[in-house]
Amino acid sequence: GTPAYMSPEQILGKEPDPRSDLYSLGIILFEMLTRQRPFDDESSVTLCMKQLNEEPPRIHAFQPVSEALERLVRGLLAKKP
Repeated sequence: GTPAYMSPEQILGKEPDPRSDLYSLGIILFEMLTRQRPFDDESSVTLCMKQLNEEPPRIHAFQPVSEALERLVRGLLAKKP
């Protein structure tokens, strides 16, 4: 997978399942709403560490959205499938 869109379980070498796709969808939705990814770095290793250990920023910090949409994207970006 592409590191910027990989789920935490993929980064840890676990077998991906449909929930991994939901995580990637969360990354895409975040990017569509804010015009940037929730986790980014030039180094793939650092990017993967961010995916594993950091919470994504709130969309409200970039763009006003409904609380329901914020919760949806945060749910998709949950660290545990």
